[in-house]
Order: sequence, then C-alpha cells, then structure tokens
Amino acid sequence: MHALALAHAADGYVGLRFVPTKPRHVFGTEQRIVLGENITVSAPERTALDCLKYGIGTFAFAEFTAIVVRVLRCGQSERLAGYIHRFKSGPLACRLGVLATLTKVDLAPALLDALRSFPIPATPIWLDRLRPATSSDSIDRTRGVRLNATLSDLFRI
Repeated sequence: MHALALAHAADGYVGLRFVPTKPRHVFGTEQRIVLGENITVSAPERTALDCLKYGIGTFAFAEFTAIVVRVLRCGQSERLAGYIHRFKSGPLACRLGVLATLTKVDLAPALLDALRSFPIPATPIWLDRLRPATSSDSIDRTRGVRLNATLSDLFRI
C-alpha cells in the first residue's frame, strides 16, 4: 500500500511522490466522490495530525498550524482523540495541546484525556523543529514545549 505525499519546493513547484505505508498506519480515511470517481482520502482529523507530525519541510509552518487549528475548532473531537492514541506519540500530543492553548480552543473532555495520557517531557521539545531555540523562547511547562515560534509566525495561510 502507498500514500501520496505532496512536497512544496522553494521554487514554487509541487512534487508528488508515493510513500510506502504499512497497513497498521492506514487509518483515518473517508470515501469521497471526486469527478464521478469514488476515492479514498484522509479524514480532516488525520490530515491535521499528519501535518503536525510529518508536515515540517513539506508545508510552511504557518500553513500547517492553520490546518491543525481549523480541525481543532471544527473537527470531531472523539475521532481526533482516537487518532492521537493510535499515533502513540507524546510529542505530537504535546504540540497539539500547545496549539490549542495558544489559540484558546476549548477541547472536549475526550480530547483532553487523550492529550493528558502522555507524559510531559522532562526536557522541553521544540514547537517548530526546524527553528533553532533562542534564549528569548518561552516554555509551556504544562505541555513541555519550547515556544520557539512567534504568534505572528503561526496560523497564517
């Protein structure tokens, strides 16, 4: 099984590639009719988590944080909570929690429980893994995330 990945290049071109995917990683899909064809696409909640986990280098940071926050506000919390458990990634849960806090999104109890089910890292992880940390970065101690991106760099499309 393969998944289609889009990659935006610095020169503005979009590259397409098929990425081998293990069957256990194939979840969170929906059937859609596009141009009269029935196709399988990623559910919005799965797409948001994929952006947060793998999107660095594929999308601009502000672009994928906007996608994640849109799903936090409008997505299905129960589905999102289930996907977080399936990813089994503490850093993903921490980053998602910080983005919810920064945008003042009230999370449903099931989603809060899913985020709290992972331990807070002893050494803070970086919100944006591609930016170097600076001495002016603040740290969200409740999530264990170093906020090495300014609010003006988040959520812009």
